[in-house]
Parts: sequence; structure tokens; C-alpha cells
Amino acid sequence: MAGRLYRRGGVWYCWGYDTRGERWRESTKQHDRKTAEITAREITRRRAFESTDAAPVRLRDALVKVGEADARAGRSAATRQVLTQKGRQLVAFFKPDFNIARVTKEDLERYTDHRVQSVTRHTIAHELATLRRAMRVCGVPWSSAMMPDLGRYYVPRTRWLPWGEYLKLHGALNGDRGEFLAAYCYAGPRRSELHRLDAKGVDLDRNMVFLPGEKTLSAPRWIPIHPSLRPILERRAKATPAGPLFPDWGNDIRDLSAGAKRAGLVRLTPNDLRRTFCSWLANAGVSTLVAARLMGHTSTRMVEKVYAQLGIEIRQDAIGRLPGVYASEPDAGAAAEEVDTEDDETEENPR
Repeated sequence: MAGRLYRRGGVWYCWGYDTRGERWRESTKQHDRKTAEITAREITRRRAFESTDAAPVRLRDALVKVGEADARAGRSAATRQVLTQKGRQLVAFFKPDFNIARVTKEDLERYTDHRVQSVTRHTIAHELATLRRAMRVCGVPWSSAMMPDLGRYYVPRTRWLPWGEYLKLHGALNGDRGEFLAAYCYAGPRRSELHRLDAKGVDLDRNMVFLPGEKTLSAPRWIPIHPSLRPILERRAKATPAGPLFPDWGNDIRDLSAGAKRAGLVRLTPNDLRRTFCSWLANAGVSTLVAARLMGHTSTRMVEKVYAQLGIEIRQDAIGRLPGVYASEPDAGAAAEEVDTEDDETEENPR
């Protein structure tokens, strides 16, 4: 519960009692009541921990506990690796022995000012979410008032390859990278799924390929093989009976960007190729539920929000279906005159 507020000289103050029952008072340094209420919640949280004799909750130990909790929950190795990457940035800034029970809004603002020089606000939000999880796992209360204002930090990417651009990029890629491109665009695997695909996952008799996903319950999946992809899988499965058919493409982002530049296209990433697969499905009229299953999602939310992009032809066709008055239709005024004339003739020549 936040401390109680009162105003003095235009500035809002808050007061309350700590865990020892001792009264405290502190200025929120705010003139607006709503902002003061948010600040008061953070002050109350900090005061509560300052008055306890609990042992420090070290950042390094807290992150280890989060990893253990994720392992018990059955989260994939890829997801845990992301946690490790985010945690590494937190440790580098705050240091391993930083006591997260004493973290303040000012600490998080300093971290944000430091990281925004090299990464996006979206990435910063994920890193701070990792810290929030670490605090909760260790029983340290988190106040939303601590979170720095990052603005609108997440805007989903919309890049995908219409058919004409796909052909240009395919011709511009060096070596066998065109086959990687085909695998992404005709099967829609995540990067880790493509690199783990082996000959056992190619069933040419059933014309199906197995993508060994781990991210969600729906990630491990069999999908039909497109005719354009079948000869590539058949040849690679025969040449590599053991091991990955598409070994880790270490410089994929660089090579894709270079190929796009040679083809006169906007740069793109491996995930944009996965978006291409979903967008091709959407433009072909495939339902979002079917697309979600083929993508390895448990619901249609990500398909609708992030992956399914519609081409200009589909949107033009949709507008063309709207009702309207066309120039070829008879003039409404002329039609009214005809009706009036017919009525006059009827009155003069009653039947």
C-alpha cells in the first residue's frame, strides 16, 4: 500500500510506517497528484526494504533462480538462452553482487540512458522485464512506478517478399543460399528449426517434412512439402544422411542484406523470410488458424499481429468489392424524369 499523500507549498509529500512501525515522511518532488501517487508507491516499496534486515538479493543469484524456474517449467533451450543474453547485459551494468532488493527508479533510468545508445527501446524493455522476473522469483516486490517511460518501443516489422522480389533475391544470393531462402519461404521454419532439420525429418513417401521446434507446444510439427522445395530436400537428405541438412548460416543477416542490395531490394532478416511464408499463405486466402498451425503457433494472435502481411493486389481487390455508383450507370435524374413521364401518360390514357 502506498504512503498517504499531503501537499505543502504546491509539492506533494507522502508518509507511512515501515516494517518496524516507525513513521517516515518524504517528498515526492511532484506537483501533479497522479504523478505523486505513482512516485509514492515506489517510495513506500523502498522504505519497506530499507527497514528490514533481510540478506541482500544478489543479481547474479536471482538470474540463476530464474533459469532454474524456466527449466522446471519446461521452457526451451532457445528461450533460456535469450534470458542469459538479457541477464548478461544487466550484470555488466549493475555488477553481479548488486542487491536488487534496493533497486530504484533512478537505477533503471540510468540503465536505460546507458543502453539506449546502442540498442532499441524494445530490447531495453525485454532486459528490464528479465530484472522484474528475477525480483519476483526471489520474492522482491516490483512496483510499476519504477519502470522508465520508454514510449512506443515496439513496432512489429512488416518486411516480406512478394513473389517478384523473391525471384530477384533468389537470383542475387551466392552459392547455395538460394536453397536456404526457399526453405524459409516454403516451410516457414524458425532459424533454430531450420538448422536442426535432418534427413530423418524428411518423409518423401508422405511428402512431409518435420520441423523440430521447441519454443511452444505447437512448435514440433509436420508440414507438407511444396513442389518447389521437394527437390532441394531430396538432394540434401541423400547427400547428408546424418547431421543438419541446412547447417548454421553464421552470416545470414549480412549475406541477405548484401543479396538484397545487389537485387535492388530493401534489406531483410531471416525472420522476414518466415513472415514471407505466412504472408504468402494469407494472400492465397488460407485461414489464420491453418497458418498458425503451419507456423508452429498455439494461437492466431501472432499471425494476425505480426506475420500475415497483405499485398497491394489483395487490398485493391477488397476496395473493388465495395458498392458504389459507376459512371456507366444511368443518370439518376434522367431515370426520375422517365418515371414522371410514364405517370403522366398513364393519367392521360387511363386503362
